[in-house]
Amino acid sequence: MRTFAVPFGCLVALLSGCGKSVVPDEPVDPSKAKEVLTAALDAWKGGEAYGALASRSPPVVFAEPLWEGGAKLVGFELGPVELTGR
Repeated sequence: MRTFAVPFGCLVALLSGCGKSVVPDEPVDPSKAKEVLTAALDAWKGGEAYGALASRSPPVVFAEPLWEGGAKLVGFELGPVELTGR
C-alpha cells in the first residue's frame, strides 16, 4: 500500500499546481489591437529604434526580426483585424 501512496501523492501535487491559480488575460478588443498595431508600424516607419515601444506606457512588445535587423519600413496597409486563438 505504501508504494502506491507516494506516486499518488506526487500525481495529486502535480495536478493541483501546488496552489497556484491561473488568471486568464483580459479579452482583446479588436479596435484597440488595430490601434496598437498601427502605432507600432508607424514607429517602425518613422525610424524609431527597435525595442523603443517597450518604454511606452503601457509597454508594447513587438517582435519583428526584420526591424530588429535594421530593415526600413517604407509603407504598410492593414486589412481587417481578426483575432484567433482563445
